[in-house]
Amino acid sequence: LDVISNGRVEFGIGRGSIPSHFSGFGIDQKESRGRMMEALDMIRQAWTSERVSFHGQFYSVDDIAVVPKPVQQPYPPIRAAANSLDTFELMGRLGYPIFVASQVNPFAKMRELIPVYHQARAAAGHTEARAEDISLLGPLYVGNSDSQVRQELEPSIRRFLQSVSSIYTLQGDNLGPESSRIKEVLERVRRMTYDKVAEVMGIFETPQACVERLQALHEEFGMGRMICWFNPGGSVPHSQVMRSMELFAAKVMPHFREKT
Repeated sequence: LDVISNGRVEFGIGRGSIPSHFSGFGIDQKESRGRMMEALDMIRQAWTSERVSFHGQFYSVDDIAVVPKPVQQPYPPIRAAANSLDTFELMGRLGYPIFVASQVNPFAKMRELIPVYHQARAAAGHTEARAEDISLLGPLYVGNSDSQVRQELEPSIRRFLQSVSSIYTLQGDNLGPESSRIKEVLERVRRMTYDKVAEVMGIFETPQACVERLQALHEEFGMGRMICWFNPGGSVPHSQVMRSMELFAAKVMPHFREKT
């Protein structure tokens, strides 16, 4: 992909938190961080060596060659999903850029966690984080009026909340080592309404209001990139999603393009 895009790829990593994603493969979820970091070490070696042998606690390979090599040298930028407090601290200490999902950590929670990342970077002697080192992932939908946005979006948001709740409810009490955090997220989801989603984690606005919300988030969190979930909930009709994206491109993006 890095070759096809001529060096535009970012390599995203994340260890996961849904228990069934681990139990289905017979893996102890407590090993998730160790597995992720060991896999990353092996991948970096494969990118930077003609041939590599690797023998770790979880993974073992002998004399393999990964081709083609990335265009970006020594390898594409690595960006980590940061959802838990210890991940914000770890990625700050390692100096990796992060992306933060408002569906997992609403804006109020980000106010607590992003400073942890900055403090850990500074304590480890890394340079101050640049704006592009923090990406925010969140649901975004633009319409010509608030009533239009609600009418087109609310059914999809409701189905999404029901789906998220059912994923964790099916786990029963088997919520793994992060059960307290997952229970907190689940309880928050169960209390959610469309209006609450729009307030604490989404940007569902007219074009001018969208510009103002994005500008405020940039100023507060220092984030330089917004990864937009343009089909919030996943079941907005395609034609409406495309119309929202076109409105975003025509009326919102030019404001920020002028600033870069």
